Amino acid sequence: MNIDDTETRVDIRIRSKGKVEHICPDCGCSCEGYDKRERTWQHMDFFDMECHLHCAVPRMECPKCGKVMLVDVPWAQENSGFTLLFEAKGVELMKEMSVNAAGRYLGVTDKRLWRVLDKHVEERMKHQDLSELDRFYVDETSCRRGHRYVSIFVDEDHNIIFVTNGNDASSVARFREHLEAHGSKASNVKFICCDMGKGFLSGIKNEFPGAVVTYDRYHVIQHMSLAVDRARRHEWNVLREGGGRLKDATKLKGQRFFLLRNVENLSPSQKERVDWILESHKETVSYTD
Repeated sequence: MNIDDTETRVDIRIRSKGKVEHICPDCGCSCEGYDKRERTWQHMDFFDMECHLHCAVPRMECPKCGKVMLVDVPWAQENSGFTLLFEAKGVELMKEMSVNAAGRYLGVTDKRLWRVLDKHVEERMKHQDLSELDRFYVDETSCRRGHRYVSIFVDEDHNIIFVTNGNDASSVARFREHLEAHGSKASNVKFICCDMGKGFLSGIKNEFPGAVVTYDRYHVIQHMSLAVDRARRHEWNVLREGGGRLKDATKLKGQRFFLLRNVENLSPSQKERVDWILESHKETVSYTD
């Protein structure tokens, strides 16, 4: 082990002792190493110092299938410049912060961390079993400036099962392809929850025609809240411009959040205001009933 005080870095060299028999991962044939290749992996920091592992990894040629390959090492995956522990730390950090921030914390570029994340996600997705899936939820979220969105599909336990670019009908089509590639089919899906976006609804109609669609509560309440506020504004303008009822118009102004709040959360004075509105302004009442 070498410690460089000036660079605050630790370098650890790993050597094998004696002759080691190697097994071909494809055919299981016994192989012997015939030369070595120097490899380096970044490891977890050692006493707040950057740590790297070095090892001359044997290269072997299988006598049966003829493949030439480097021997697998137990501390890192094939073609990775990081140890398994370093990758695990990176994945945990990326759950809690952006990839760019995780890269700054670990002292590596975000591009290298993206490759780690993509590899681990791809590995997990290979073993995903959706054969029992009979319902899913889909929503969109912004991923960058300029109205760029991704669609997120989750199961009833709110586990993410698929993410894809866009928020239109093609996003739903790509999810169906993913579903069928992982042990299920569109006819198995009985219930779908989504927002009222035309893209999702069009895609669901084409790809999952037999499913019952339910609008998620958040968007239903959002539309209802906007309708209540539009009615309140309209009635306020009518009272204000009609003349003779300026006092009533003043009372109605600024009452938006009282109308949208749960009744049990209102103070006595606030509840009194809401009761007055419900009794005096029938157009607004028609939206709150």
